[in-house]
Amino acid sequence: MGKAFSRMSNWIKILICFYLMSTSPAVAAENLQARAALQRALTYFGFPAGKPDGIFGLKTENAISALQSCIGVAQTGDLAQEAQSFVTEAYQVAQAQKLNGSCALLRSHLETGYQCPSANWKELFSCKMNDNKESVSVCATIDQVRYTFGKTGQIPNVRLQSMLTQTYIPWMGLGRYVNDDLKITNDDMTYRVYSSLDRSIQEPSLTGGVDIIRSDKIIAVRQCEKDSIISNISEASNLLEIAGVCWDKEIGKWTRCSKMRVWQRFVEGPVFPYEAYQLGEFISGCTKDGKNSKIEEQAYEFGLYLQELIRTKDLASLYDNVRTKLINGPSKEQISNRDFDQFFSDKWGKTVLSIEPGCTKVGTKGYMISGGLIWFDRLPNEATNQLTDAWTIISINNDITTPKQ
Repeated sequence: MGKAFSRMSNWIKILICFYLMSTSPAVAAENLQARAALQRALTYFGFPAGKPDGIFGLKTENAISALQSCIGVAQTGDLAQEAQSFVTEAYQVAQAQKLNGSCALLRSHLETGYQCPSANWKELFSCKMNDNKESVSVCATIDQVRYTFGKTGQIPNVRLQSMLTQTYIPWMGLGRYVNDDLKITNDDMTYRVYSSLDRSIQEPSLTGGVDIIRSDKIIAVRQCEKDSIISNISEASNLLEIAGVCWDKEIGKWTRCSKMRVWQRFVEGPVFPYEAYQLGEFISGCTKDGKNSKIEEQAYEFGLYLQELIRTKDLASLYDNVRTKLINGPSKEQISNRDFDQFFSDKWGKTVLSIEPGCTKVGTKGYMISGGLIWFDRLPNEATNQLTDAWTIISINNDITTPKQ
């Protein structure tokens, strides 16, 4: 009886191998490797899955059931592809940190499952939904973006990764609302993550959510709990520009930044862009004969000047150019008797210097440096509400938590 069962088990394994091989040798090998990695992860966390051969038998099924019991979900003995990838990722992270595997360790990884992987990733969006029962997060690094969605505290139902250039289009609109979104597509499914800021009221109101789209039709809508929304979607522009990719408004596509080499030569050389501009060695790309050419040139020069203050870490002079209450960033009171490095990292400063300022406004939000790390505009006359010739910083998105006084 034992020999018969063993032969049957071997035949089942052979049939599974033929099934995997029916796709293509490359895909079959990849599938086997992924399944073997899951078996190693299961065993590591304390759920023995047998030999990591990529063939799921009774031991693997029991191991998965034990894992499901550990995290408090139905014990089906089966995991969706997204869940398999998540458990494998948790295993790889724990191994890299040289931790001892256990059920408790896996549960702790679930608690951070919707956070960005490391310091190299930026959080573009996150929120909770359905009375905090569901969570969504979008993280990005340079040209990659990762979307995670599922029940809070459980293995995500959806975990997708895509190219950022295929996901994000910068908002260039006008009017009452500032709208940002990302579209992550997998086969015929698209997940549109969006945020909308209503600027027409005294205290700007931020809303957001996820539209689930199949074949160009919205099949489900998830609204975020307002108090839980963190939206920094426009940071995607900055990440892409660091990679040397800029948005071309004329053709509506991401392309290589045309002036990167020239700009970089001055950034890395003994003569820096602001000085080179004053000496006439560096020419802006602003319109020369348009009706707004004078304003564009002024905006460009002010942007260069702010970059020079950041290069020299002149915090006091930088804040001399803050002439109204900042929308975001440390206040003048907070920077008093403080050092530049207490608010801005070296990486932040290098990022600001690595990208040439723009000449034109981004919608009605103002002018920006480095994808929105700094926003500035002309100062309005309080009596007439008309713009003056003076310039002011309106927002500073620093990357170090403001130190307490």
